[in-house]
Amino acid sequence: MMNGDKYSKCPIRHVLSLFSDKWSLLVLCNLHVRGNMRFGELASAMTDISERMLSVRLKNLESHNLITERRP
Repeated sequence: MMNGDKYSKCPIRHVLSLFSDKWSLLVLCNLHVRGNMRFGELASAMTDISERMLSVRLKNLESHNLITERRP
C-alpha cells in the first residue's frame, strides 16, 4: 500500500485541501477580524489579490459552506 492510499481518507487532508491555496486563509482571517464585509471592502483590505482571484476564492469558500453570501 502506498502512503497516498493510506492517508487518502484522512479528514485532516480534506480540511488542509480547503486552505492549501495562498488566499483562502487570508480571506477568512479578514472576515473573522472585521466581520461582515462587502466585496469592495474586502478587496480594499486585501490589496495584493486581484478581484478575479478574490471572487474565485470567495466562491470556493462558499461552496464548502465556510462562508455565506448575504444579499441586501
